[in-house]
Parts: sequence; C-alpha cells; structure tokens
Amino acid sequence: MIEKTILNNEKEDDIFLFERALYLAFDKISEVQKKIWIIDNDRRRIKPMETYDSLIIYRMKVNDEEAAYLVANKDGKAIQQEKMGFQLPKRLKSDDVCFGVVLFKAMKSVDSIEMLKFVNEYCYRDLLSRGYKTYIGSTTEKFKKMYEMVGWKMCMEQSIDGEKRWLMELDLTRFKKK
Repeated sequence: MIEKTILNNEKEDDIFLFERALYLAFDKISEVQKKIWIIDNDRRRIKPMETYDSLIIYRMKVNDEEAAYLVANKDGKAIQQEKMGFQLPKRLKSDDVCFGVVLFKAMKSVDSIEMLKFVNEYCYRDLLSRGYKTYIGSTTEKFKKMYEMVGWKMCMEQSIDGEKRWLMELDLTRFKKK
C-alpha cells in the first residue's frame, strides 16, 4: 500500500524518522552537503539548515515504511542554493517561487514510476495549489540528465568544492490537473 502525506513538522517522531532516513539515504556525504545540512553522526541524523516551520515535507510510505521524501522551503529563501554560491536572478525572488531542499529515496527498492507519480502528481501539484508557479533546485552531474528528461531547465552551472552543480528551474504550472 502506498501512502502520500505531508509530514507533521511538530511531531517529534515524524521528524526523527525523516532525519534518520535522510542520514541513511547517502552512502557518502559530500563537502557541499556538509555546508547545507546539520549532520549529527553520533545520532545518525541529518537536519536541514532551514527551520521546520518554513518547510513542507512530503512523505511517501510503502507498506508502512518510509520510502521517499521531497522537502520544499515555502519561505521564499534560497538558503541552500545561496550557501552553494549561486546568485539568483531577481525574477526568482518572488512570492510564487518555492525552493527545493532535498528529494531522496529512503527505500532503495522504490519503483521509479511510483517515485515520479509521488513527485509530479502529489508534491508538485500541492505546491501549485499553494500558489507557487516555479520550483528551484540544484543537482549534480549524476542526476542532471534525468532532471532534464522530466522537464527541468538548467539555469546556471558552477563548480563547488570541485563538484559541478547546476541551479535548475521547473515550471509547476505544467502539473495542473487536466
């Protein structure tokens, strides 16, 4: 059974599951990730730099297990992107722009089609219903082609700590229900 929800940011148990899943999702933490996340190796948790009340945390569960998350900053602040050194064009500093914090699989066996449905049909449509028209994120070489294939536009390229990264933009209006 697949369940798609928005995490209750005030529920400690949910926050714990999210932070633990984020920690376990990455085999190796890059230098860039060390700049944009609060990493607690002793407790095996990763926390975003943003405050939880500024985040929308979308969660997908499969058979009651944490399967995937998409996290968006609803405060119009590009905290992660700016920490990476990206200079945002003025047009992206608007009330209808939302900034990506992280998208990850918490369960390696999550079907790619289910992951796309979760992101496109649940997360992006919800952001659109909240009045956001543009979603901004960043990616590495490893995922760049995949994002381009599903409609993301690469805006800016930058080398950060020896790693190529792209600032990218997605038009959320294409996810309107027909």
